[in-house]
Order: sequence, then C-alpha cells, then structure tokens
Amino acid sequence: MLPPMEELANPIDKAEAQLTNVQSDGGVRMSRLEDQTGRLTLMTNTRKNVLSATAEADMNKTIMQLQKTDVTHLALREASTRVISQ
Repeated sequence: MLPPMEELANPIDKAEAQLTNVQSDGGVRMSRLEDQTGRLTLMTNTRKNVLSATAEADMNKTIMQLQKTDVTHLALREASTRVISQ
C-alpha cells in the first residue's frame, strides 16, 4: 500500500522551508558584503585623494609657510614673555 499524500508532501515542504531559509540567509550576507564593499571603496578613494594631494603639494611653498608660522610663533612668544615680565 502506498503512503498517504500528506506523508509524501511533508519532506518536500520541509525541504522548501529550509531552502527558503538558506536563500534568505544568503541574501542578508550578500547585502552585508555589498555594503562593506561600498565602504571599502569609499575609504580607498579617500586615501588615494589624500595621497594625491600630498604628492602634488608644492614643497617650496610649504616650507615658506612653515617658516612664516615659526617666525610668528617666536614673535608671539617673545611678546608674551615681555608682557608677563612687566
């Protein structure tokens, strides 16, 4: 005698439910990977832009700015020393 249809359908229903769960889990993981890929791409582009800006910096101009800042700092320090000593 053959088993009833419900008994035959039960394993198929369970397999379908398991397949749906696996597909759902795969979709969630794929979404997370795509989000992470986007963030990594953004970080890579940001670092490339910073490196590019650094490489393109005019070293003579940068040195002059640093020297001006140093002279200004020394002048302020001397002025504040005079004010404090009075």
